[in-house]
Amino acid sequence: MPKKQIKVHKHTIFHYFVTVLYSLFKNSIRLVAWLAVGATGYLLFQTKKTPLDIVLGLPLFLIGVGFAINSLWSIVLAIFSPKFNQGTCFFSDLRI
Repeated sequence: MPKKQIKVHKHTIFHYFVTVLYSLFKNSIRLVAWLAVGATGYLLFQTKKTPLDIVLGLPLFLIGVGFAINSLWSIVLAIFSPKFNQGTCFFSDLRI
C-alpha cells in the first residue's frame, strides 16, 4: 500500500520568520560551543609543555574553528536563503 503524502502549502511569511529565528538560535548555540572547543584547543596548543599538548591542541583548535565557520555560514544562509529554510524545515517532507 503506497504511503499517503500530506500536501504542504507554501511557506507563509510567519513560517519563514519562525524558521529563521529557530535556525539563528540553534546555530548560535552551536557557534558558541564550537568556539569553546577551538579556544580550548588553542590554549592547550599554546602551553607546549609536552608533545601531547600539540597533538591534542592543534586538532581541537582546527576542528573548533572549522565548525564555527560552518555555523556562521548556516546563520547567513538561514537569513538570506528561502530555499535553505525550506530544505531545513521538517514540515516540508512530512509523510504519513
